[in-house]
Amino acid sequence: MIFPRVANVDAVIAPVNGMVIYDEAEKCFKGYADDSWKDITPCTPLPPDPAVFTIANPTYQGVSVIDATGIGYNGEAVPPASTITVQATTTSAGSYTLTATDPNTGLVYSKSGVFETAGTFPVVLVPNTVVIPEFFSGIMSISVLGASNSIEINPRIDIKSIPTSATEVADVTLGTQTWMDRNLGARRAATAINDAFAYGNFFQWGRPADGHEIVVINGSNKFAGRTFYNATAQNALATSDTPGYNNFIGVSFGGIGDWRDDNNNNRWASSPQGPCPSGYYVPTTAEWQTAVSSGSMNNDTDAYASVLKLPASGYTDSRDGKYYSTIIANYWTRSVTFLNFPSTNAFLIAFKSNEITTNSSAARAVGFNVRCIKAELAFKTP
Repeated sequence: MIFPRVANVDAVIAPVNGMVIYDEAEKCFKGYADDSWKDITPCTPLPPDPAVFTIANPTYQGVSVIDATGIGYNGEAVPPASTITVQATTTSAGSYTLTATDPNTGLVYSKSGVFETAGTFPVVLVPNTVVIPEFFSGIMSISVLGASNSIEINPRIDIKSIPTSATEVADVTLGTQTWMDRNLGARRAATAINDAFAYGNFFQWGRPADGHEIVVINGSNKFAGRTFYNATAQNALATSDTPGYNNFIGVSFGGIGDWRDDNNNNRWASSPQGPCPSGYYVPTTAEWQTAVSSGSMNNDTDAYASVLKLPASGYTDSRDGKYYSTIIANYWTRSVTFLNFPSTNAFLIAFKSNEITTNSSAARAVGFNVRCIKAELAFKTP
């Protein structure tokens, strides 16, 4: 015997006691007895009717180290913990599905569920696992759909430098010298003087690539940021040239300004490879001076126009590891003396808008960029 198959019990116009049907909606057999329908086999509950509701007041629970509006970083998937909450007001119980899709990245925030009663409830939207494009950053404008109204959410993707060891090694030739074409930690060779994707990592002088150098820059304004890992308490100085942790080591004003407690001159001065890849070294002041001369550089514009494509990237503050954008390109040398005068600082080269200074020094706890020179030209007296 084959029983009638109906869409649901409402499709039976005039049921009579003793009738048996198969309910296609609930996927079960039902019988009509005592003037009502009863389940004969287990039935799948019908989903609740869609709720009628509005949404408002988005808040952000992003995990960027800058602030909660930052939901993640370029080149990475948005972490599941980077949620966005909206307030939903419904006049009755019912189901809901909210979706927000960014067409530029493929990022989707969504949530489905059921309102058990009328009222106002928080709905926590969660991200999908799409990887944000490597060279995307900034504030998104995404419409949240699925309610009676739509609202816009504006999460931010920040710019994160890459681990030093992941830096692509490509050469450029300047005069008699061979250099890497990008800063350590840069995602690419610079395409503009203010290309934040090319700024790379900011090293405390003489310190190994232990993670302290990785920075996150605000993807919207690109003027501010901080080290990815936390800074230590000021003057909690390292007692070893290899601290063994990734915290930026902060120092206070009034001291020697070194992250290392003994201010020794070993480190890059005696181990010139420093954080550079095999076959490359941190250059001396003299080698930078040669590059400036070979490239006919007089300012930061010339420095970017040269084959080195040096971006004006700024620095990280020696006190707390906060990043500050400037119009100056600062690069550490491995030199600790100038004209035979020793210093508790270390020397750098600074490409400014109106000049280049090749005899500047700075506290060794400041974070500056490193551009590596090829080995055969790097063994000179610091």
